Amino acid sequence: MGNAIARVNGKVYEVLGPLGEGGFAHVYEVRRDGRSFALKWTRGVTEGEELERILLEQTASRGTAAFTESECLQFFAKLVDAVAALHALGFAHRDLKPGNILLSDVEPMEPLLMDFGSVAPLRIQLKGAVDCRKLWEDAARYSSAPYRAPELWDTGDQVDMIDGRADVWSLGCVLYAMAFGPFSPFEHPRDGVQHLAIVNGYVGFPRGNIHGGQVFSATFTALIKWILTPDLAERPKLEGVRLCINQLLNPAPRKQPSEKMKRLSSRKDRLSVYKDPVDDDQDWADFSAFEPRSMSSELSFSAAVRSRSSSAVPKPLLATRSSRTKRSSVSSVNDGSASAGNSNRDRGLSDPNRRHALSRTGKQMWVKALEAQMSD
Repeated sequence: MGNAIARVNGKVYEVLGPLGEGGFAHVYEVRRDGRSFALKWTRGVTEGEELERILLEQTASRGTAAFTESECLQFFAKLVDAVAALHALGFAHRDLKPGNILLSDVEPMEPLLMDFGSVAPLRIQLKGAVDCRKLWEDAARYSSAPYRAPELWDTGDQVDMIDGRADVWSLGCVLYAMAFGPFSPFEHPRDGVQHLAIVNGYVGFPRGNIHGGQVFSATFTALIKWILTPDLAERPKLEGVRLCINQLLNPAPRKQPSEKMKRLSSRKDRLSVYKDPVDDDQDWADFSAFEPRSMSSELSFSAAVRSRSSSAVPKPLLATRSSRTKRSSVSSVNDGSASAGNSNRDRGLSDPNRRHALSRTGKQMWVKALEAQMSD
C-alpha cells in the first residue's frame, strides 16, 4: 500500500510520516513533485482555507465582493469571540490579519485563529523610553505593518500602556478587508503601507460604499471608523465592539404608533401633530381644531401651561386680542378645577424666569401651528 494523500488548496501531497505534535496541530513530512515539505494540520479544520486567499481570489481576481454585509458581520462576530477567548486567558495576539485566520469548510463558516508566535501579555505597563523602544522593535518583528495599531509604531511619543485594544485595531482592518478588500485600509497595492494614514486614523471608502457589486450601509462603515480610532484611550474595547455587532445583526423593532396617533394621522383635515413644548411626559396634541382667522402684526401668543394631573390632550387654544392693552392673551376652555396660577404652581413654575422661558418656547410652537394653518 502507498502512503496517505493530503490535499491542501487544491494541491496533492504524499504524506511520508509525522514530524511533531503541538497543542493545536500536528506536523507531517509530505512530498510533492520530488520535493519535501513540512505540513501543519490544525485540529478542527478539515479542508479550510485562509481568509486572505479567499479575499484575493474573489476580490482581486474576479472583481466581486467576497462577502455581503450580513456575512461580514456574522463572521466578524465569531472572530471577535475567538479573540475575546484569547484575551480571557491574559494574552493578546498582536498579529491579527486575514493570513492568520483559517475558515472551516462546513456551514456556517467558522474562523480559526492561527500563528501565535506574536502572542504577548494582554496588558503591558511601559515605564520609559527603553520599554517603548523594545515594544516597537517587537511589533516591527512580529506584527504585520498594514494591520498594526498606531501605538505599536515608533512615532517619537512615549506610550504608557498597551492593552487588548491593539487587537481591536487589527480586527477593524480585517473587517475592512472582508468588505472592501482584499487589502487593509492602510495598504495600497502600488504604494505599500501608508504609515501616515495609520497614525492619523484616515480610512477611505469607495463611492457610495459600493464594492464588487455589494452595497454596504453607513452604519457598517461607521462601525469600522469607530474601531479604527487612532487614540488608544478613545478606541472601543472588545466588549463594546461585540455589543455594537449584536445591535447591527439584531436591530430593535420599530415602535408602533399608538391608536391615538393612528387616528390623528388618518384625519384628512389634520393640521399637524405636535409634542407639548413644556412637558415631554405629556401626550401628543392635535391642533387641527384651530379655526382660520386673520392675524395682526400686533398679535402675540404665550404658552398655556397644563396641570400635571391632567393627562388629556389639550383643548383648542383660541387667540383673542385685547382692545385696551393691544396685546393678546390665550384663553382656553377648562373645567374650572384649577386656575392658571394653580396650574403653574402645581408644575413648579412659580419662578417668573422659568415661566418666561417656557412662554417663549410655547409662543414659537403656537405661532408655527397657526401660520401653517393660514397658509393652507
